[in-house]
Amino acid sequence: MIEAPDLTDLDPKDAKRVVLDYIVTLKRTRSKREELRTEFERWERRHRLAEEHGEQELAAEALSRAREAVEEHERLGAEARELEVVVETLQSQLRSLEGRPRRAVDAEALLSALEGVVGSDNRTRESIEKLDVEAELDQLKKKLSPEE
Repeated sequence: MIEAPDLTDLDPKDAKRVVLDYIVTLKRTRSKREELRTEFERWERRHRLAEEHGEQELAAEALSRAREAVEEHERLGAEARELEVVVETLQSQLRSLEGRPRRAVDAEALLSALEGVVGSDNRTRESIEKLDVEAELDQLKKKLSPEE
């Protein structure tokens, strides 16, 4: 059984690619079924010709090939029906994705806002170094000052 992937975490553009891949697979499956129909007709025609000419061995081989074509045609028919359901499900998911509001993230704007709140890396480093220097000065002053 072919299962539809979940598109909810994908960007609509990526989701469209997934849906397109499944549609292409469905179309190829349908095309292959048509080729098998033609192949069946060819082997059926050969079977009749072989029987008409009394070639039982050739007739049996042609009949066997015709049956193989029918079996594959039926298998691909089931696969095509599954793919149709998957494509329908994916297209529904895609419509839902396209209807969602997009959350565009501007990395530069986000970084700028963050630096405004926290400070840039350099300013933060400078502040820490300044605090360290002031703490060392305080310790030196305590050592040099006469004890009361």
